[in-house]
Amino acid sequence: MLKVKVFILGLFLVTFASAQTEITYWDWWVTQGPAIDAIIAAFQEQNPDITVTKTTTATTNYVQGLNAAVQSGSAPDMYAIPWEVWTEYVSQGYLYDLNQFPDVEEFKATFPDPANNFVEGSNIINGQLYSAPFSGPSKPWLQLYVHTGLYQEAGLVDDAGNVQLPTTWAEFIENSRTIKEKTGKAGLGFSMQQSWATGWLYRICNYSGVPYDGYLGGFDYRTGEYTFASNPCYKQVLSDLVTMRDEGLIDEGTLSLSYDDEGARALFAEGGFAHLFAGEWVIPGFSQTHPDFSEYTATHVPFPGDAPESYFGAGVGGYQFVINAETENPEAAWEFFKFLHSEEAGRIWSENGQGLMLLTPQPYDQFATNDAFKYIFSSTNLVRTYPEPTIRKPELAQLQITLQGASPDDMIVGILSGQITDIDAALADLDARKMAALETAISDAQAAGLDVSMEDFLYPDWNPAENYQN
Repeated sequence: MLKVKVFILGLFLVTFASAQTEITYWDWWVTQGPAIDAIIAAFQEQNPDITVTKTTTATTNYVQGLNAAVQSGSAPDMYAIPWEVWTEYVSQGYLYDLNQFPDVEEFKATFPDPANNFVEGSNIINGQLYSAPFSGPSKPWLQLYVHTGLYQEAGLVDDAGNVQLPTTWAEFIENSRTIKEKTGKAGLGFSMQQSWATGWLYRICNYSGVPYDGYLGGFDYRTGEYTFASNPCYKQVLSDLVTMRDEGLIDEGTLSLSYDDEGARALFAEGGFAHLFAGEWVIPGFSQTHPDFSEYTATHVPFPGDAPESYFGAGVGGYQFVINAETENPEAAWEFFKFLHSEEAGRIWSENGQGLMLLTPQPYDQFATNDAFKYIFSSTNLVRTYPEPTIRKPELAQLQITLQGASPDDMIVGILSGQITDIDAALADLDARKMAALETAISDAQAAGLDVSMEDFLYPDWNPAENYQN
């Protein structure tokens, strides 16, 4: 009898030990891959009964593949969600309501400011919680990277030999001219193929006092108008970029669509040009593709004028990862979701060169492994929260704003490629089309019974240089 009991117990233990839950996870984070892999490894070590199978798809193909998966019922258990599909996925019921988990309030309490981290109209829609902030409003997401080797070669240093970084837009242009004259290299390069130009435009002009709204793009909540044509900053920056192109200060290869974003970064690391507008995600990319490359640093995006009148805009709330509403393993997916938003994951994220997560443990300087990181970790004072109409009026999250014709990205690429020569007309046309798209979206929503109006987008007392209390 004893032998039988021992056999049964042994069989039970073997069966239990072999029980394994697999969850599938998707993202588009190629550069961030090693950090996510390290987070997954740490999670699986603590949760040996759960296996996370990751699939990473390049940004250009991610949305198409994800749409096909959710529509066919084959979506992964958990995935990173692009902002452009957020509203649709919520309305279609594709996302799991995290409020169904009994420890959701304990999870929310781990965040530094739950009242502003979890808000209706952001990650909460009609009382249902679908996501959580990952990086949060902690720092500017766009920086100016400077090739210090080319600066030194061009003599752009002080008496002590320290590189003199540009602090204004005018200094950035003049330094680019000096780089070209002294080294023969271009002052600026980027990927026309993937068009980061709009991001630069918003942030450059943001620093000079143009309010950044984060939702409508180019819309001034104080006046209820789009400002591409009326605010001189946009025309100045675009005109100056055209001048830089004509003077040979922008790398010709990157202008010709020869480089994707990764290719432009590689050319920068190889000393092909002196300035690169990019986020903190490029740093681990440099370490992977050019491990000996250390002649670079980061500083704030330069601004027209003598001093910043405004700051980088950031929203409250936020979303990055979601759980599939049709998952067969909700509890396992929830465990991984919680771990991704933990201090341990934040530590791993930062140690792998990805900058700050909202829950990265302080002090931040423990992760400052190079000058670029040191700047990023010290730039949290440059962020200001902006109004978010969807928080004040959650119904606005259901608006379907469809821009007809060329996007801002397309317009800027057209200007830089020479296909568009009349900047004034292009900016005015963009204002008109974006306002028409907004008005149509509001009208359609009203016809569907939603209580929304243009008045919901007005914040006449907003000061872009101060944090807005949503």
